Order: sequence, then C-alpha cells, then structure tokens
Amino acid sequence: VSSEMELLRRPDVFRSNFASMLDLVARIPNFAESKGCDIGCGIGMRTAIAALFGGARITGIDGNARSIESARLWSEQAKIPGLAFQSYDKPALPFGKNEIDWVMMRVVYSGMAADTAQAFFTECTRVLKPGGLLLLFDSANPHNAVAAERINDYHRRMEIGNGTPEQPAGPIYMARLRL
Repeated sequence: VSSEMELLRRPDVFRSNFASMLDLVARIPNFAESKGCDIGCGIGMRTAIAALFGGARITGIDGNARSIESARLWSEQAKIPGLAFQSYDKPALPFGKNEIDWVMMRVVYSGMAADTAQAFFTECTRVLKPGGLLLLFDSANPHNAVAAERINDYHRRMEIGNGTPEQPAGPIYMARLRL
C-alpha cells in the first residue's frame, strides 16, 4: 500500500492514470449517469479519478482487505460523491445481475489462472447491463508467474510452432523468414 502511494505522488504516474481515466470516460455513453466498477482497485486512486469525472456511482473493489481499508480511509476525507470501496471474495462480484454499466480491470487479468479468468469473466457478464462495457487494461508482466507462463506459451506457439512437418515453426517466425 505504501509503495503504491509513493508511486501516485509522482507527477508522471498521476498524469498517466488521469489520461487513462479520461480515455475511459470518453468511451462510456452517458458516463455521468453510469454505474461502474473498478476491479483490482488497490488503494483506489484510479477509481477516485474516474469518480471526479462525474459517474453516478463508482465502486472500487479489491481482494486485498488492507488496500480497501486504505482506500476507505482517504476517500472518507476526500468526500468524492458517488465513490465507494468494497472488498470481495474472488471471483464473485458484489453486484446483482445487470446492475453495472461498465467494469474496468487494470493489470488484473495477467495474474489469473485460466480457470479463474473464465469464472471472473462469467461474473462480469452477469453483473453488466445489456450493452455494458468491459474495459480491460493489462500488461505482460514477466515478474508475475502466471503472466510469464502466458508469455512463454505465446512465444512457443508463435515463434517455435509445434514442430510438426505441417508447422515446423510458428507464424511470426515464418513471417520473418519471408521478409
């Protein structure tokens, strides 16, 4: 929590978060009346920035109770309208069916095992209203064991191929050979 707070004190990190929230807001029809959810919100700074743009109700959720405790502490002092934080038990989301206009996940997916990700996306589908948006921002963090395995698997498929006569090398490798 303290390392995340330190990062957010850096102007370049704050500007980056602000810019990504501005891009998010621009993609959501009727954002001012929307009900959204920031999954994996950490201490909630991105969630708060989104709320400052005027969403009717934005809930930051995270499985880390300490992060949510920190988010609640500072947000109570900030008194940003429509902003709430809640811890949850993964993958069940604390919303009813068709209750949310948009769900944002930032750097959450890369750390999920495949079966967890499937259950999670099923939950997102359950809580989103028809026509709702799932906004997924992610990275290929090689320091995350699940993400590293996905990167390695992608490399094997795209570069090495399956080693059969039909596919002696992957499509990216073959394209480089043609070039």
